[in-house]
Amino acid sequence: MWQAGRGSLALVATIVLAGGLAGATLAARPPSPSERRAILAGAEPVFARVTAACGRTVVRVSTVDSAYASVSVRWRKPAGKTCKILPFSGTDLVARRAGRWQFLVNDASGSVRCDYLKRQRVPRAVSRELLGARC
Repeated sequence: MWQAGRGSLALVATIVLAGGLAGATLAARPPSPSERRAILAGAEPVFARVTAACGRTVVRVSTVDSAYASVSVRWRKPAGKTCKILPFSGTDLVARRAGRWQFLVNDASGSVRCDYLKRQRVPRAVSRELLGARC
């Protein structure tokens, strides 16, 4: 019969703690239906034109600060015959300011400028959670 020693318990505790922290950094949540509508109204209009045959619009709300959300598209492969290539890619970052969701930036290249996020007062943990930015 196997018995856990002190070193084994420390290893298990480290793995559990590390797994919990890794999950916490990417723990954005799905929006409620009313949040989703409001967030999409603040994102770039092209996201509203994505049809189910082409892909799925993904909206995530930050758990670090719920005044921030991201909008992106998970494209179908292969796409439906009626799909048109849309002139964008990447992820929109939107913020709720003055009671409305407003577009801040599109991270099309995957390398959004950290100085811009800082000027927009986006918390570092939010940019990391929603965009994967290392600012």
